[in-house]
Amino acid sequence: MPKVPIINTRKELRSVCSSIIENSEEQEELDVRKKLKTYLIESNIDDVSTENIKGFFSIENTADTSLKILKAKLSEKSVLNFYLDIEDSRYWKLHSLYDSSLTEYVIKKLVEQNGSRLDYLWICSTILEKYMNFGKNTGFGVKFKNKFVKESNEDVMKDVSMRFWGGGAKEVIRDLRENKLLKQGITLSAIGINHLVEGGYAKENITNFGRFTVMKGNSVDSHFNIVEKVKNDYSETINLLEDKYRIKVKKKDNGFKLSGSPLYIDFKEPIENVGMFVDVIASSTNPFRISGVKRMVNDNFFRVFGIDLHTDDLVNMEITPEWVSIYLNSESCGNVVTRLLTNIQTHSTSQIKLYGEDNERII
Repeated sequence: MPKVPIINTRKELRSVCSSIIENSEEQEELDVRKKLKTYLIESNIDDVSTENIKGFFSIENTADTSLKILKAKLSEKSVLNFYLDIEDSRYWKLHSLYDSSLTEYVIKKLVEQNGSRLDYLWICSTILEKYMNFGKNTGFGVKFKNKFVKESNEDVMKDVSMRFWGGGAKEVIRDLRENKLLKQGITLSAIGINHLVEGGYAKENITNFGRFTVMKGNSVDSHFNIVEKVKNDYSETINLLEDKYRIKVKKKDNGFKLSGSPLYIDFKEPIENVGMFVDVIASSTNPFRISGVKRMVNDNFFRVFGIDLHTDDLVNMEITPEWVSIYLNSESCGNVVTRLLTNIQTHSTSQIKLYGEDNERII
């Protein structure tokens, strides 16, 4: 396990990250265990302190109020140190120098506890493909596992997993989608891009849950820049969902004013078993993290009165074989929408779209 340097300023953080990236040019490109990894984490925590972080974690301050050390105490003799950048209070950047599997374990414990008020960035396949334009695309990963199909049904795509690294990645994706057997399961789980800035580059592997791994490079600015680009783009989408689509009621002198409107996830083709779909969505389990009470109107129409276990806010849905409508409460976190979208693409069908009022295409 590497010894993580102690830092107290952003200048020191930059120096540590820069040295790791520059050393990557001498390492095997696919040995991700030795690479700098940055995770974007969506946060609804106002005061970043030990008291407000659930689990075996503590927060240590540095000379910069927006730069913290996140300590994970795995045992009396094993404490891991991560660099936590909270300059953007809504979207944290957590930098790790540890092995990928160890880091993933810690991130899960940090984020996935009920009421943690933390969540992953849920970058659905549609948006991940757009991010391939942020650099020269070098590859992609596909991961699809159908949670909503009976084992006895041999005609439905159940499992797709592949990695492709090389030229013409977009053309390969297009060709895969033209295959009638595969098209339902062509859901991107990761992309590889070569991101350039003046004076350097970073080959990045970006996943659909917001992990950025520098596979090779010579510029820490390139790495920081691509993380910031993705964060800003994702933030715009969440702001749109929250500003325009939360359902709000305001009291007026002569009554009440209702604002906001539902969002719609449209399935290109009807899902096979809507009852099973509802049971999984509202089961209080990962990755959907929604606890719901379901009401069956008829065999093909369900209502779900739910709670987002990420923030404990209300989120209600109407579900049919053709579409899902989502009603966000006045305080609901928009991240629940991207979480639903990403995981429906991963576990049901990649061919879905998100619409707002007046048939506005959002994703």
